[in-house]
Amino acid sequence: SMAIDPLPPSPNRSMAPAVFVETADTFLSAFPDFALQLDKVAKAFSANSTNSISATSNTIASTGSKTFTVEIGKSYVVGMTVKAASAADGTVWMQGDVTAYDAVTGELS
Repeated sequence: SMAIDPLPPSPNRSMAPAVFVETADTFLSAFPDFALQLDKVAKAFSANSTNSISATSNTIASTGSKTFTVEIGKSYVVGMTVKAASAADGTVWMQGDVTAYDAVTGELS
């Protein structure tokens, strides 16, 4: 899953005029960020996939940041949840959110 911030409440005709204007302004001002987040999701689903293999050795842990080197040009985006599993035993795995991905070097954190 990826982080898409919910839109604020939308204005409606039952609101007092001043409240309507303020609510509408807040609602409409959220659209640029919402559009950017949706664009990231669309790219992740339509680009080069997010399945990877890494030879990076990491200890499975419940906390802390991990960095892997995976294939370049993938569709990882910050906020996306990923699951890393052992190639030797798929029942051994850890899960976390992407904090960085460099599509040129393949570095995934």
